[in-house]
Amino acid sequence: MSAPSPAAPTSPPSKGRVFFSRLSSSLVLWVVMGLAIQWKSQTLFAAIACFFGVAGAVEYFRLIIRDAQHRSFPLLGLFICLGYWAMVIYHVLTKKTEPPMWLDLAALTLSVHGAFLLCYRHELEGEVTLQRIFSTVFGVVYTVIFFGFIVRLMYFRGDGSGLTGVFLMLYLIVVTKFSDMGAYLLGSLIGKHKMIPHISPGKSWEGLGGAFWGRWWGRCCC
Repeated sequence: MSAPSPAAPTSPPSKGRVFFSRLSSSLVLWVVMGLAIQWKSQTLFAAIACFFGVAGAVEYFRLIIRDAQHRSFPLLGLFICLGYWAMVIYHVLTKKTEPPMWLDLAALTLSVHGAFLLCYRHELEGEVTLQRIFSTVFGVVYTVIFFGFIVRLMYFRGDGSGLTGVFLMLYLIVVTKFSDMGAYLLGSLIGKHKMIPHISPGKSWEGLGGAFWGRWWGRCCC
Protein backbone atom coordinates (compact mmCIF):
# COMPACT_ATOMS: atom_id res chain seq x y z
CA MET A 1 0.00 0.00 0.00
CA SER A 2 1.57 3.25 -1.13
CA ALA A 3 1.91 6.13 1.28
CA PRO A 4 -0.38 9.09 0.58
CA SER A 5 1.33 11.85 -1.31
CA PRO A 6 1.83 15.06 0.64
CA ALA A 7 -0.62 17.83 -0.08
CA ALA A 8 0.65 20.44 -2.50
CA PRO A 9 1.38 23.77 -0.83
CA THR A 10 -1.26 26.36 -1.52
CA SER A 11 -0.09 29.40 -3.43
CA PRO A 12 -0.74 32.81 -1.87
CA PRO A 13 -3.51 34.91 -3.45
CA SER A 14 -2.46 37.26 -6.22
CA LYS A 15 -1.90 40.95 -5.52
CA GLY A 16 -4.85 41.85 -7.71
CA ARG A 17 -7.14 39.54 -5.78
CA VAL A 18 -5.98 40.93 -2.44
CA PHE A 19 -6.42 44.50 -3.67
CA PHE A 20 -9.91 43.73 -4.98
CA SER A 21 -10.81 42.14 -1.64
CA ARG A 22 -9.63 45.21 0.28
CA LEU A 23 -11.38 47.56 -2.12
CA SER A 24 -14.64 45.61 -1.83
CA SER A 25 -14.54 45.64 1.97
CA SER A 26 -13.86 49.38 1.91
CA LEU A 27 -16.83 50.01 -0.38
CA VAL A 28 -19.10 47.97 1.87
CA LEU A 29 -17.86 49.96 4.86
CA TRP A 30 -18.55 53.28 3.09
CA VAL A 31 -22.08 52.14 2.22
CA VAL A 32 -22.82 51.19 5.83
CA MET A 33 -21.30 54.44 7.09
CA GLY A 34 -23.34 56.40 4.56
CA LEU A 35 -26.54 54.70 5.69
CA ALA A 36 -25.71 55.35 9.34
CA ILE A 37 -25.14 59.04 8.61
CA GLN A 38 -28.24 59.32 6.41
CA TRP A 39 -30.49 57.61 8.94
CA LYS A 40 -28.66 59.14 11.94
CA SER A 41 -28.60 55.62 13.34
CA GLN A 42 -26.61 55.23 16.52
CA THR A 43 -27.24 51.48 16.29
CA LEU A 44 -25.39 51.22 12.97
CA PHE A 45 -22.50 53.30 14.27
CA ALA A 46 -22.27 51.08 17.34
CA ALA A 47 -22.46 47.95 15.15
CA ILE A 48 -19.51 49.19 13.07
CA ALA A 49 -17.44 49.84 16.19
CA CYS A 50 -18.48 46.48 17.62
CA PHE A 51 -17.42 44.68 14.43
CA PHE A 52 -13.95 46.21 14.45
CA GLY A 53 -13.58 45.71 18.19
CA VAL A 54 -14.47 42.01 18.08
CA ALA A 55 -12.46 41.43 14.89
CA GLY A 56 -9.42 43.12 16.42
CA ALA A 57 -9.72 41.05 19.60
CA VAL A 58 -10.05 37.79 17.64
CA GLU A 59 -7.01 38.66 15.51
CA TYR A 60 -4.92 39.61 18.54
CA PHE A 61 -5.77 36.66 20.78
CA ARG A 62 -5.45 34.24 17.87
CA LEU A 63 -1.74 35.11 17.76
CA ILE A 64 -1.15 34.00 21.35
CA ILE A 65 -3.31 30.87 21.49
CA ARG A 66 -0.59 28.46 20.33
CA ASP A 67 0.76 27.78 23.81
CA ALA A 68 -1.21 24.80 25.21
CA GLN A 69 -1.18 26.24 28.75
CA HIS A 70 -1.85 29.71 27.37
CA ARG A 71 -5.13 28.92 25.61
CA SER A 72 -7.26 29.80 28.61
CA PHE A 73 -5.78 33.34 28.65
CA PRO A 74 -6.89 34.41 25.15
CA LEU A 75 -10.24 32.75 25.78
CA LEU A 76 -10.59 34.95 28.86
CA GLY A 77 -9.78 38.02 26.75
CA LEU A 78 -12.33 37.06 24.10
CA PHE A 79 -14.98 36.42 26.76
CA ILE A 80 -14.39 39.88 28.24
CA CYS A 81 -14.52 41.40 24.73
CA LEU A 82 -17.86 39.79 23.88
CA GLY A 83 -19.34 40.73 27.25
CA TYR A 84 -18.13 44.30 26.90
CA TRP A 85 -19.64 44.79 23.45
CA ALA A 86 -22.87 43.07 24.46
CA MET A 87 -23.24 45.68 27.22
CA VAL A 88 -22.35 48.51 24.83
CA ILE A 89 -25.00 47.43 22.33
CA TYR A 90 -27.49 47.03 25.18
CA HIS A 91 -26.91 50.62 26.33
CA VAL A 92 -27.15 51.99 22.79
CA LEU A 93 -30.37 50.11 22.02
CA THR A 94 -32.22 50.50 25.31
CA LYS A 95 -30.67 53.34 27.29
CA LYS A 96 -29.90 55.57 24.28
CA THR A 97 -26.94 56.87 26.25
CA GLU A 98 -23.18 56.70 26.23
CA PRO A 99 -21.84 53.45 27.76
CA PRO A 100 -20.89 54.05 31.41
CA MET A 101 -17.23 54.33 32.41
CA TRP A 102 -17.59 51.51 34.94
CA LEU A 103 -17.80 49.16 31.96
CA ASP A 104 -14.20 49.93 31.02
CA LEU A 105 -13.08 49.58 34.63
CA ALA A 106 -14.89 46.23 34.87
CA ALA A 107 -13.15 44.94 31.73
CA LEU A 108 -9.75 46.01 33.05
CA THR A 109 -10.39 44.51 36.51
CA LEU A 110 -11.62 41.21 35.09
CA SER A 111 -8.60 40.92 32.81
CA VAL A 112 -6.09 41.57 35.62
CA HIS A 113 -7.68 39.38 38.29
CA GLY A 114 -8.76 36.72 35.80
CA ALA A 115 -5.27 36.40 34.35
CA PHE A 116 -3.73 36.04 37.83
CA LEU A 117 -6.28 33.39 38.80
CA LEU A 118 -5.57 31.42 35.63
CA CYS A 119 -1.87 31.41 36.51
CA TYR A 120 -2.62 29.52 39.71
CA ARG A 121 -3.86 26.55 37.68
CA HIS A 122 -0.28 25.72 36.65
CA GLU A 123 3.15 25.96 38.16
CA LEU A 124 4.42 29.52 38.13
CA GLU A 125 7.18 30.02 35.56
CA GLY A 126 8.50 33.47 36.39
CA GLU A 127 8.91 35.61 33.30
CA VAL A 128 6.71 33.31 31.20
CA THR A 129 3.85 33.70 33.66
CA LEU A 130 4.21 37.48 33.70
CA GLN A 131 4.22 37.49 29.90
CA ARG A 132 0.93 35.61 29.82
CA ILE A 133 -0.64 38.09 32.25
CA PHE A 134 0.67 41.07 30.30
CA SER A 135 -0.52 39.68 26.94
CA THR A 136 -4.02 39.19 28.30
CA VAL A 137 -4.35 42.57 30.00
CA PHE A 138 -2.76 44.44 27.09
CA GLY A 139 -5.08 42.67 24.62
CA VAL A 140 -8.15 43.76 26.57
CA VAL A 141 -6.93 47.36 26.88
CA TYR A 142 -5.87 47.61 23.23
CA THR A 143 -8.72 45.80 21.48
CA VAL A 144 -11.62 46.28 23.91
CA ILE A 145 -11.28 49.50 25.90
CA PHE A 146 -9.61 51.56 23.17
CA PHE A 147 -12.16 50.50 20.55
CA GLY A 148 -14.91 51.31 23.03
CA PHE A 149 -14.00 54.99 22.76
CA ILE A 150 -15.19 54.91 19.14
CA VAL A 151 -18.73 54.58 20.48
CA ARG A 152 -18.11 57.42 22.93
CA LEU A 153 -17.17 59.64 19.99
CA MET A 154 -20.68 59.13 18.69
CA TYR A 155 -22.10 61.03 21.68
CA PHE A 156 -19.78 64.01 21.33
CA ARG A 157 -22.11 66.92 20.56
CA GLY A 158 -19.55 69.35 19.22
CA ASP A 159 -17.50 72.26 20.45
CA GLY A 160 -19.34 75.03 18.62
CA SER A 161 -17.07 74.91 15.57
CA GLY A 162 -18.97 72.23 13.65
CA LEU A 163 -16.82 69.39 14.99
CA THR A 164 -19.19 66.57 15.95
CA GLY A 165 -18.82 62.98 17.07
CA VAL A 166 -20.09 61.65 13.75
CA PHE A 167 -17.40 63.61 11.90
CA LEU A 168 -14.71 62.29 14.26
CA MET A 169 -15.85 58.70 13.68
CA LEU A 170 -15.91 59.24 9.93
CA TYR A 171 -12.49 60.90 10.02
CA LEU A 172 -11.01 58.01 12.00
CA ILE A 173 -12.28 55.36 9.62
CA VAL A 174 -11.46 57.29 6.43
CA VAL A 175 -7.88 58.04 7.48
CA THR A 176 -7.31 54.46 8.63
CA LYS A 177 -8.65 52.88 5.44
CA PHE A 178 -6.87 55.33 3.15
CA SER A 179 -3.61 54.66 4.98
CA ASP A 180 -4.08 50.91 4.57
CA MET A 181 -4.95 51.18 0.87
CA GLY A 182 -2.08 53.57 0.18
CA ALA A 183 0.42 51.32 1.94
CA TYR A 184 -0.71 48.25 0.01
CA LEU A 185 -0.89 50.03 -3.33
CA LEU A 186 2.58 51.58 -3.26
CA GLY A 187 4.10 48.61 -1.45
CA SER A 188 2.81 46.24 -4.14
CA LEU A 189 3.86 48.42 -7.06
CA ILE A 190 7.30 49.68 -6.05
CA GLY A 191 8.05 48.10 -2.66
CA LYS A 192 11.61 46.72 -2.70
CA HIS A 193 13.22 47.71 0.60
CA LYS A 194 11.94 45.51 3.45
CA MET A 195 11.13 47.34 6.67
CA ILE A 196 10.63 44.60 9.30
CA PRO A 197 11.14 41.24 7.51
CA HIS A 198 11.52 39.34 10.79
CA ILE A 199 7.97 40.36 11.77
CA SER A 200 6.13 41.01 8.50
CA PRO A 201 8.01 40.09 5.30
CA GLY A 202 5.54 42.01 3.13
CA LYS A 203 6.06 45.40 4.75
CA SER A 204 8.35 47.81 2.90
CA TRP A 205 9.56 51.36 3.37
CA GLU A 206 7.82 52.32 0.15
CA GLY A 207 4.57 50.98 1.62
CA LEU A 208 5.12 53.12 4.71
CA GLY A 209 5.40 56.17 2.46
CA GLY A 210 2.19 55.03 0.74
CA ALA A 211 0.46 54.93 4.13
CA PHE A 212 1.34 58.58 4.78
CA TRP A 213 0.28 59.46 1.24
CA GLY A 214 -3.07 57.69 1.74
CA ARG A 215 -3.54 59.38 5.10
CA TRP A 216 -3.01 62.77 3.47
CA TRP A 217 -5.66 61.98 0.86
CA GLY A 218 -8.00 60.79 3.59
CA ARG A 219 -7.60 64.09 5.45
CA CYS A 220 -8.31 66.00 2.23
CA CYS A 221 -11.49 64.02 1.66
CA CYS A 222 -12.72 64.92 5.15
